[in-house]
Amino acid sequence: MARKSLAALSVVTPLARKRPPPPAGLGESGNALWTDICKGFSHDHFSAADLPLLENYVRCVLLVSVCNEYLSDGILTNDGKAHPALAIRDAQLRNMASLATKLRLPVSSRIRSESKATRPGGLARPWETDPSNAKYFNDMFPGLD
Repeated sequence: MARKSLAALSVVTPLARKRPPPPAGLGESGNALWTDICKGFSHDHFSAADLPLLENYVRCVLLVSVCNEYLSDGILTNDGKAHPALAIRDAQLRNMASLATKLRLPVSSRIRSESKATRPGGLARPWETDPSNAKYFNDMFPGLD
């Protein structure tokens, strides 16, 4: 067995970080959606505490898809009432929006609104370009101008 040099021993190899695997029970389309979502973020974006939220987000997406299939013929039943899948879909869409924000899935929840890069064209605020405009933007806090 060959001995390793001091230089070889001093090199630290980082541990390979993997994205979380899909939980059991999501099915083929759920597993594919989970994988696609996780691929869109760095390996450390989701903590262990986020995984149940992500699982429920995927389940909401799948349920909305099923509801949309039921609603493909229309939102009213034969007797003229609203299709029950409509209420289920609307509730799941609200759940999806809430979970997506908590998981920081949309770009708007990952960047700070104060960032100049988030404003159209990277434009500065009016009081940043011309300090004389500051008096027009301090009306909520009198005495700051």
